[in-house]
Amino acid sequence: MFATGLDKQDRNLLIRAWWLLHLVRIGFRLMGFQRIRHLLVRKTPDVPNRDETSNLETARRAAVLVAVASKYSLGHPNCLARSLTSAILLSRMSISSDLRLGVKKTPNSPVFHAWVEVQGQVVNDDPEVASEYIAFAGDPDGRVFD
Repeated sequence: MFATGLDKQDRNLLIRAWWLLHLVRIGFRLMGFQRIRHLLVRKTPDVPNRDETSNLETARRAAVLVAVASKYSLGHPNCLARSLTSAILLSRMSISSDLRLGVKKTPNSPVFHAWVEVQGQVVNDDPEVASEYIAFAGDPDGRVFD
């Protein structure tokens, strides 16, 4: 089984990530991005005296588990499904994160990408992704894009 060698907490998080990936992908088809995001991502209030280093490490670990879950999922979850799943898991752990949507220009057509940042650092992708893509300004709900 793909969860061998993990402690109980990581194994549970991996299983949650696997289920959430499928729920998110079904939600995209049935409700669209905005509605599924509003339904599943909880707004996390700023909690004073939280260890920022610990939050960042936990966020990176959760993102790795989402990536592992995506390898064993039905179909091939795209970056938006993986990033939204990561954001959902982080919100459930009371870790504030930012879902980023960006674009880069290529000779043939624009390329779109999604990633998650915690404390301004990319947690589920190459750290350079933020410099390769131009992130849309505002909330990914599409209400305040420039």
